[in-house]
Amino acid sequence: MKKKATLLVAAAIAVQTLLAGSAFAAYKPEQDITVGINLLPSVIKPSGALGEATFNLQEDVHGTVTGLTGLSIDHSYAMVKLNGFSLLAVDPPLALINRPKT
Repeated sequence: MKKKATLLVAAAIAVQTLLAGSAFAAYKPEQDITVGINLLPSVIKPSGALGEATFNLQEDVHGTVTGLTGLSIDHSYAMVKLNGFSLLAVDPPLALINRPKT
């Protein structure tokens, strides 16, 4: 499983490198949704590596899709934080963010 994930990340980075000069969908940080919790901060000290890795992977995917298809979709993230550290960055489908409130 780790080998497949590493291969996927390496392929995404390689494709991104080839398409470095192409157009890129705009990341809109002002539209980010953050869910955070402080839980035993003196005991639990998570690393922000997973949050950073998921963010970078999805940004690479956006760049690859934009480069291959020409489609440019503005996007933002739902960030999950524990004790101030990013555990996960998820790019939810736009329809879930812009859904009318009922």
